[in-house]
Formats: sequence, C-alpha cells, structure tokens
Amino acid sequence: FFFACGSGTMSDPQAFAEQLELFFVLSDDFKMALWKWVRQHSTVLETMKAADPTAEQSLEHYEVYRGYASLIEEQVEHFLKEQSLTMPQAVELIKRLPTEAQQQLISLDFINAALQYVDFLRFLREYADVYGQDPDSDNVLPLASH
Repeated sequence: FFFACGSGTMSDPQAFAEQLELFFVLSDDFKMALWKWVRQHSTVLETMKAADPTAEQSLEHYEVYRGYASLIEEQVEHFLKEQSLTMPQAVELIKRLPTEAQQQLISLDFINAALQYVDFLRFLREYADVYGQDPDSDNVLPLASH
C-alpha cells in the first residue's frame, strides 16, 4: 500500500513515534492538506458519517475514501523520506512500542483509516467535530483521544 525509500537511520521506537505524531498532529503542511481535502468533500463526508458500515456503500462514498487513502499515502511517503526510513522499518519501530503507546498515537488513527473503508467511517465519526476547522486554529486536530 505505502512505498518509501531511504536508508533507515532511526532505531528508537519512542523517538520515531514522537516524530510521527509531530508530523500528523502539528505539521502545518499536513493540517493544510487535510483541511483542503475535508473542505472539498464536506457535503459527502457529512452523509458518510451517518452511513451504516455494514450496508452497501455508494460508489461516490468509496471514491471519497480512496481520495483520503491517497492523501495519507502521499503524506506517509513524505514523512518516511524525511526520516530516511522504509515502510518495513517504520512498521518494525511501531511494533516495538508497547501496545498502550501504539493506541495513543493519533497519527496511527489517520493511517489506519486509510487502510480499510470501515475504519475510515469510524474515523469520520470520532473526528467529526474537528473537520472543517481553520488549519490556523490551535486545535485543528484533537490532542487527546481514546
């Protein structure tokens, strides 16, 4: 799903997790890209929030999800390139974190939502209150979840 290049110089899972969170939660570039995407699809996203994940989904909803997945893929590739890591190296670093630490990573919520449509719908419901906020506000994304 995701592809990246690099030599992989980071070996501390906690340091990697901190960089991942900084990128996905505080990065102006990511916030702006997400905000633009949300604004572009706001009407459809509203109907998707109410969608029954077990029911048949419309092609339009699935296409919006694929657009989100592409956005996240691009962002992950950019992040991994900055960190000089490959996807397998990043996955290994995340696996080395304690389970409770993994569960606290908002960045993984963004990434996991790009992997499965049902997870994307759950993600929409969890983060619905922050969609559409101006990316220059201090609380575009929640800093505490779960």
